[in-house]
Amino acid sequence: MEAWAPLALFALVMGGLMIGLARYQSARYQTYLQQHSDTTKAMLDEQKRTQEVITRQTLALERIADALEKRA
Repeated sequence: MEAWAPLALFALVMGGLMIGLARYQSARYQTYLQQHSDTTKAMLDEQKRTQEVITRQTLALERIADALEKRA
């Protein structure tokens, strides 16, 4: 066996392991990003609903204040 053959075999094995690890980590990170995106979207939807409720309550309070001013 040539002197470089074991080194070449080792390099191929290590290269394969590095590629496998990179693919595994990439898949895990994509899963994390998807979960984070879903959570962020849910939070933004909830904030939008909360803001709409606050706007409706503010308008109702303004109508009440206007009615009280007209009485006085």
